Amino acid sequence: MIEAHTLWFLIGAALLLAEFVVPGLVVAFFGLGAWITAVLTWMGVIEDASVQALVFAVSSVVVLFFLRRYFKAWFSGGESSGGDSLEDEFIGKEVRVLQDIPGGHELGKVELKGAEWRAISKEPISAGNLVLVTDRKDLTLIVEPIK
Repeated sequence: MIEAHTLWFLIGAALLLAEFVVPGLVVAFFGLGAWITAVLTWMGVIEDASVQALVFAVSSVVVLFFLRRYFKAWFSGGESSGGDSLEDEFIGKEVRVLQDIPGGHELGKVELKGAEWRAISKEPISAGNLVLVTDRKDLTLIVEPIK
């Protein structure tokens, strides 16, 4: 007959493997909860099956709520939601004007990190000048002459 801690370990391994099939990074935390239960059962801390089930449920939910955001960022490559770190890549950078910026709401073009970007400025700026990015609205950079 299979021992309880071995059974919990196998359940945990199956749930961790199931994460490869089921997207969302949730099933893996139930696998970790099963492993926590396996360790506590192996150590003799819990013996009763109903207590093991309770420890499994509680530990799975606790691990899910406290660790999911860290693991999700790690597994998804640290995607950004467009917060401050994305703004830091644009604001304050000096860029070269590729196409005249007429001023007002009319668009010109600038080069930033090897790519062309639409740009607007309150005042006209000629191609070839360096400008400072002060803001970004969607895919348009707001620039001003460097003083």
